[in-house]
Amino acid sequence: MDEMAIEEALDAINRLTELRALLRKILNVSSIPRGNCNTPIIAVDGSYAVYGAHGLHAIVVKAAIVVISADKTSVTTLGPLVTSVYSLTGGEEIHRVAEELMIALETIAVARSTADASDAALLILDGPIADPPRPAPLSTNTRRILKRLLNIEIDDLHRWRASMLSSALRRLHALAGYVKRPSGSTLLTRKLDTLAGKLQQVDDAWIAGIALGPGEATSPERMPPEGIYQLYYTMLGGIEYTYAKVGMMPPARLEVAPIGVIDKILGCLSSLTKHSKHPLPIQLAHEKSLVSLEEAKTAHRLITNTLIKRLKGDPRKLLAIIHPGLEKIEAGGEEATLI
Repeated sequence: MDEMAIEEALDAINRLTELRALLRKILNVSSIPRGNCNTPIIAVDGSYAVYGAHGLHAIVVKAAIVVISADKTSVTTLGPLVTSVYSLTGGEEIHRVAEELMIALETIAVARSTADASDAALLILDGPIADPPRPAPLSTNTRRILKRLLNIEIDDLHRWRASMLSSALRRLHALAGYVKRPSGSTLLTRKLDTLAGKLQQVDDAWIAGIALGPGEATSPERMPPEGIYQLYYTMLGGIEYTYAKVGMMPPARLEVAPIGVIDKILGCLSSLTKHSKHPLPIQLAHEKSLVSLEEAKTAHRLITNTLIKRLKGDPRKLLAIIHPGLEKIEAGGEEATLI
């Protein structure tokens, strides 16, 4: 490397150092409060898996509840919930149905886990409080499956979920959402004013990654009550957020309701992240909610048996599902649940 290249590299490093210092000042970066976590923690997460092709798919959905208290840790799983869906519109519709089912099952897990919870307990969700991050009038397939499997009728997923979270919060000390990968968010970029115009094509994940060091967080801010968050903000009595680096992974966004307790929650989560990538309750809930290989095999057997029963042993009908151009059949689906 020649001398000019070295000078250019050093100049770039100096500019990045200056940018980091400016970002830290604007975002009011500080150390995460230290302290022991003496409050009971309830963590909830969910997952889904999709199998199949050519219009015929099996969806497997599962949720996990992890409760950590002073004397014990317990794990409860809901599911797997298994359903078959026929769709000739492509995989996007199938994954939308799977995501909606997963969020519905997660929300049911929230209701179950907080029914008898202590008013000192903290509920933490693996993901944003407002989930999915888009308007969510349920698809016809999702409504039909939820009615048949769980006997619940939902038209607007966000309104139903916000109501369930609001009911849970009335029984708890606080409710939090832990967003591991906040890419695409622009909450921090809005705070940069004129500087944001000079930082083209960057998002909150990039800014937080530059500004924060281990054990640091941005100053808490109120979540703008707009878009899908307007409903949650109103029903939960306000939401605060911060970006924090509490583990070995890149900074995450922490959303907390009600307003005024986010520093305590940060300190609690930090004390539970000593030897893991993310806070221990979140890590455990994520691992326990994953669809296992054995559950996937069970789903395949269950779906196969259901199809054989529905098709009454006529292989031409099975071919018509796999290759819809061969024979036109009525669209539909069969479900079974292992809850």
